[in-house]
Amino acid sequence: MKIKAFGIVLLLAINIFLLCSCSYTKQSYADELTSSIWYAENENKTQITLSFPEDNTAEINIKGDTDNTCTISGICTVNEETLVISDMSMAKNISIDYKVYGNKVELTYMGSTITLEKYGDNTT
Repeated sequence: MKIKAFGIVLLLAINIFLLCSCSYTKQSYADELTSSIWYAENENKTQITLSFPEDNTAEINIKGDTDNTCTISGICTVNEETLVISDMSMAKNISIDYKVYGNKVELTYMGSTITLEKYGDNTT
């Protein structure tokens, strides 16, 4: 039962993770996306973080209110509309459409959308 509930929360979190915003561009949308850490927390206290810890890598962490955590990470390819993460532990490429709107990014995965806000900037 807990696994099913966590799965549902995970899908909702990914859906919420892919949503809204306002527009500002550094050099390109890809540069804007990868130069920042993005964060959201929903009403169920599920926390979602998208970061780019190293060049050409991306990491999505989803933490539920019961300390259940799911991490999607791997080599990434980013263009002006799509982020693709090659997660070797899942043996899968995950393709996420995105739109950057200033301090927010809207992520869409499998028809579900979530909005994350800029949490910090990797460039100082």
